[in-house]
Amino acid sequence: MTRPGLRQVLAGLQRTSKFRRPAPTSGWQPLARSAEVGRRPLVCQTDRDGLTRTILVWRTRRGRPVAMDARCPHRLLPMTGGRVVGDAIECPFHHRRFGPSGRCVNVRGARPAVVLEVREVAGVLWIEVGGPEV
Repeated sequence: MTRPGLRQVLAGLQRTSKFRRPAPTSGWQPLARSAEVGRRPLVCQTDRDGLTRTILVWRTRRGRPVAMDARCPHRLLPMTGGRVVGDAIECPFHHRRFGPSGRCVNVRGARPAVVLEVREVAGVLWIEVGGPEV
């Protein structure tokens, strides 16, 4: 038996009366199923207005999902090969660590990473793209 894809999960949720999808005008898009996101960073891509954006998503020790732009603000290199240390994601190139708020936790005065608002609704993680960053 194969696991249903995100589209099948969303189609099933839209048929239930408990599920309320965020308003489409607000820029909310489904990112991943909640069960797929754990302590290891998951690489996801969103597409808005023909532009593809790579996003890292992981959970903190308390289970809160965090979504962050996959480019390190230090040199704009991809953090897709990074690892989670504590609650922070570590850039594989220069080892800067960015916490759930986007602040660099091991280098003072470093530029913060772009953190996107993420919500967990009915087993699906939703991300606000095109909206204000957290």
